[in-house]
Amino acid sequence: MRDAKAPHIIHSGAHPNHVILQKTAHYFEIHIQGRAVSQLSIDVPNGIKVTEGVDISNQYGKKIDANVPSNNGKYTINFAQPVPIETILSIFLNGIITDNHDSNIALSVLC
Repeated sequence: MRDAKAPHIIHSGAHPNHVILQKTAHYFEIHIQGRAVSQLSIDVPNGIKVTEGVDISNQYGKKIDANVPSNNGKYTINFAQPVPIETILSIFLNGIITDNHDSNIALSVLC
């Protein structure tokens, strides 16, 4: 999506991408457009646990400093510095464990 007026998800997936494996890493990339972003919220569905934290980097692989508290499946990413427009953030939810082996997992992300 070129010249968007708001941050948007451009890619997502899981590694490894096999539904019977536990402790996968689910990730998505967000293109920051329209305005700088100082906070993101991620709602993880019931039955899914993030056991090994959240990692964030930019399109160059540089780690982005952020505080990521969680509360009942909601993760709030508070960036140490606002993320400027035209940055592509890679956000990894590490050590995903699910209660079932459904291959469809939907996350809600709010900028």
